[in-house]
Amino acid sequence: MIRIILFGDSITAGYTDGYPSSKFSDMLKAKLGREDVYCFNRGLPNSTITVALERLQADVLTIEPNYVVPFFGLADARQKQSLPASTFAVALTKLVRQITPEKCLLITPGVVAKDSPVNVRLEEYAQATRQVASTTHCDLIPWHNHMAATPKKMLQADGIHYSTLAYDELTTMLATRFKQRLASFNMISSARQFMGKRQSHDNN
Repeated sequence: MIRIILFGDSITAGYTDGYPSSKFSDMLKAKLGREDVYCFNRGLPNSTITVALERLQADVLTIEPNYVVPFFGLADARQKQSLPASTFAVALTKLVRQITPEKCLLITPGVVAKDSPVNVRLEEYAQATRQVASTTHCDLIPWHNHMAATPKKMLQADGIHYSTLAYDELTTMLATRFKQRLASFNMISSARQFMGKRQSHDNN
């Protein structure tokens, strides 16, 4: 089984009409279309990057994932005293390195309603996430710019959480990237099986 963990805040938790749902992970699983892939949803409403580091071992590492999608920023940006982007970047870098960069697929945080000052901080976090991806050589989904192009239809009535359309477009982007990774994973697994059988034959 290939284990993919979606790790984030209320957006990852599929927060819809005031309640968490499995929408995000279910849609990704469906688009991958593989029975051997399991998508674990480890979204926690109001989970900041600091909280993420505290729950990383229990919620992510103990599962021994093949891939992890850390998706943070919204809860941090909405804090009364939000983290400076530089501090956010340091924490995200630590998170990526503990998971290992080759297992991570980062997403730049999206946007909220246009009139919200939270968007200023989200833009800063998006830039910080791009920098972390670059310095750690980690894969990245450029979601912030994509969502910012048409924010109204991407949001629920609360102006914060994602509409079904947003999840549909985000999971399409993730599925495209993961299909590339899974193809490589299959090739490596096949090669290892071949070498194992060959070594066993040679030993006999």
